[in-house]
Amino acid sequence: MHSTASAGSKTVLTVSMKATDLSERLSTGRQIFSMAIGQGQLPHWIESELLGSSVGQKYRWRLGPRDRPSCLSNSSLLPRNSLIWLDLELLDLQYDELLKDGVSGCALISQSEVQQLFDRWNAALQTKDPEQVAMLYSRDAILLPTLSDLPRTDHDTIVDYFKHFLEKSPKGSIDQREIIIGCNMIQDAGLYSFSFHDGTTAEARYSFIYMLEDGEWKISHHHSSLQPDT
Repeated sequence: MHSTASAGSKTVLTVSMKATDLSERLSTGRQIFSMAIGQGQLPHWIESELLGSSVGQKYRWRLGPRDRPSCLSNSSLLPRNSLIWLDLELLDLQYDELLKDGVSGCALISQSEVQQLFDRWNAALQTKDPEQVAMLYSRDAILLPTLSDLPRTDHDTIVDYFKHFLEKSPKGSIDQREIIIGCNMIQDAGLYSFSFHDGTTAEARYSFIYMLEDGEWKISHHHSSLQPDT
């Protein structure tokens, strides 16, 4: 049995999704997302189907490029213009007029908002103030930085790293990324590049893990390592 939304209520889905190519050799792996209806992460016809479903119901659809969920649009694991299989299970469905967070306390965030978290970090680099950058990290954050072999595991050591890194006037840009949105946890991983004031550049692999801390998304884990020579 499923509920009926009242006027003005927010409808929130939690789903488990996995996408594969038609040969089923390439896969995104199973991911869990919480999202509000109308947020644009799923095609309208899939949202309508799920609204008439019961929790635990499973689906398999063959989708063309136009019907791919937006949360999979940046995936480099699957060919961009080919058909895919989408396996989806409805884990939870709730209506709540007062709901500000997602299902079971999961904060709602879109793919574009996750991308803005990197933009926020990159903008903090431009201030050349290591304290402003370090404030974006959680209290228990771990930083495994690009240009140092020393792990940074508290505020002071993170500030110390950026004090020296910012002397190079770094400007970052994303070259390739994969975003996974979980319950109050986000992973943004891929490749990024930095340009420096002396004209040099650096290409690196990165991963950011964001966690909610006092209602704000903070960097809980940040790993960055230079791309190996090939």
